[in-house]
Amino acid sequence: MENLLTTCGNEGRLRDYDHYGVEPRLRAALPLFGRQSEVEVGVRFHAETQERRQENGDTPQARSGRLVEDNRRRTGALAGFVQDRLLLGDFTLSAGVRFEAIGVRAHQPARQWRGRGHRRDLAHASGCRARLTWAPSAALNVFGGSIVASRRPARRT
Repeated sequence: MENLLTTCGNEGRLRDYDHYGVEPRLRAALPLFGRQSEVEVGVRFHAETQERRQENGDTPQARSGRLVEDNRRRTGALAGFVQDRLLLGDFTLSAGVRFEAIGVRAHQPARQWRGRGHRRDLAHASGCRARLTWAPSAALNVFGGSIVASRRPARRT
């Protein structure tokens, strides 16, 4: 059945997603350059499982049909970061760095295919970040920042 719209069939997209994670953080107030400073260190673990199946039925009432997709994906990510906030009166200077390691596994039983990939990078989208905040009053907060990125270029096919 090539075109479900003209034959009034249906597409049963059977999905199941599970995800969980943990992110402990440690904060400490430390003097830096004779100024008040807040250091934060943390680790994050996140895991996700996707079970994706699609069956195309021949009629609108069909509750099963021809299997067209059967994927299982598992992703695990581990990240560690350090950031510091230097308090300069009405100004705050923040800087930080993060390391991420991500692993992905995929399995398509119908096609007898398996795959896996890994990625390790510095920082969120890779790199280091700096941010300057100015808060002259409780009602006004102005900020700006920059990120030095080191993300790999996307593959072209």
